[in-house]
Amino acid sequence: GAAQVLAVTAILLTFQILVRCIQPWSSTFSNGFDGALSAFVIFLLICVAMSGNFEESDGVIRTASLICFIFCVSGMILGIGFNSHRFLRPGASWEYFICHHKADAGGQARYIQLTLVQMTGKGCFIDSDHLANLDTLFDIVRSKIRYLIVYLTIDTLKRPWCA
Repeated sequence: GAAQVLAVTAILLTFQILVRCIQPWSSTFSNGFDGALSAFVIFLLICVAMSGNFEESDGVIRTASLICFIFCVSGMILGIGFNSHRFLRPGASWEYFICHHKADAGGQARYIQLTLVQMTGKGCFIDSDHLANLDTLFDIVRSKIRYLIVYLTIDTLKRPWCA
């Protein structure tokens, strides 16, 4: 009955919160799509629980379903608003990105970064300074960098993030 549907909803909601914290997919879009799809399934389960035939003894289940429904709709509205704001708001951008092999050219890349910033006054991205999540590196280079500087050493093109 409705109690079982609410129990499954609670389990799915718990796992959804865990997935949102871990972000297991390699791209932001995939994590967002997974979250939206899971939220839709949870929303459907709550709607099914609310549409069932309730007896007087199931008033607690009706109240719990209504509270879950309100939280689910509120969460979806807040999530859409937050992601729209994040998508439409221009993020930080850098004039330069220095692609390098850290072991071979970390010091030289840092010197180039400091020199570029001093000479141009523009931002220069080096992954060890500005990267919180390595999975977003390709997106940053594709959309937030104006000039790509590749510091070639013998191992630069052997790295999956540099090749």
